[in-house]
Amino acid sequence: MSINICDLCYDLVGEACYSSLFIEAGLSATSDYTVHIEDKHEHSYTQDITTDAQGDITLDLTLFPDGMFTAFSGSYIVTVTQVGETAVESIIVDGQDYSCVKLVFQEVN
Repeated sequence: MSINICDLCYDLVGEACYSSLFIEAGLSATSDYTVHIEDKHEHSYTQDITTDAQGDITLDLTLFPDGMFTAFSGSYIVTVTQVGETAVESIIVDGQDYSCVKLVFQEVN
């Protein structure tokens, strides 16, 4: 999943050491999607999900490699496609369309 540097990404800060991550997405309710996560080294990971009744996403972070999401990991680019498709879906937050989410993690105090 390649995102153009000029694409508008929604900035999101997650908390390290949690087992899940909620992303407000504004997608179709209770629908199947593939979430693509690319790290700073361009390694790609995917997770098939079903959105909730509001079209939002909850990622199960336990399904990714141990220690992947820390305050020292750098940023991740998250995109969403329909299962089996390559076209990136728009993520809608507060009425604004985004092509991706720029995700960083912070330590929990």
